[in-house]
Amino acid sequence: MINYYKIETIIVIPTYNIGDEFRFNDYKFFLKNNENVFLCFVNDGSTDQTSKYLENLNSAFNNQIHIISYQTNLGKAEATRKGINYCNTHYNFKTIGFLDVDLSTSLQEFMRLNSLIKDEKEFIFGSRKSTSKNKIFNKYYRFFIGRIIAFIISKILNLNTYDTQCGCKVFTKNISLIIFDETFISKWLFDVELFSRMKTYYGNELTRQKIRETTLNKWEDRGSSKISFLYIFKLWIDLFNINKKYSTKHYFINKKQLKNEL
Repeated sequence: MINYYKIETIIVIPTYNIGDEFRFNDYKFFLKNNENVFLCFVNDGSTDQTSKYLENLNSAFNNQIHIISYQTNLGKAEATRKGINYCNTHYNFKTIGFLDVDLSTSLQEFMRLNSLIKDEKEFIFGSRKSTSKNKIFNKYYRFFIGRIIAFIISKILNLNTYDTQCGCKVFTKNISLIIFDETFISKWLFDVELFSRMKTYYGNELTRQKIRETTLNKWEDRGSSKISFLYIFKLWIDLFNINKKYSTKHYFINKKQLKNEL
């Protein structure tokens, strides 16, 4: 029986065909040492043994895990959105975020970022910027593609961010209710839509106060992302559609109405 009042943080983990790469022991160790954290796995139409691995973990920690399963693949954006919305509806908690199932960013790193949500900060996101003090292991071609995309996005958003696409992000419950309420336009750039929705809701200057980018201590490229070099060309279409949607008066009014309701 889940003690809903015990949950402080929820981590939503979209999962697709992770198979034998599922890091069971890492999850097991983390859950044993973090009783106030709840994991919500969204099994996004997996066709391998993913369900079996998730059920094995659930059997050992059924008071800290919930599994949502879909027969067909929705894509990371929609799977993440549905997971967060489900948790917002069913559980009481303080903070919520999402993480890649392969744990390129560790669960411990997620919790470090989670601890930074305080005062006016409502949205903390990781940065894979390599420094002399951290350990960032990235394949060269993926780093090259990632930097091109990040540079373009940063200029368009005008938020002076280094890494909008890092798969480790944490939110307060209140802001998650607002920025995850509608389906995303882009399959890969839903992170950009999160920032765009923040700007629509708060405006440029206040958004800068509400978000914080934090350099990760460690990140390892485990190769789970399927984004290709060719996506750089489609990137422009997605960015155009995102910018068009979130600059309209109609969307702005809807968000302000939701704010008043809250």
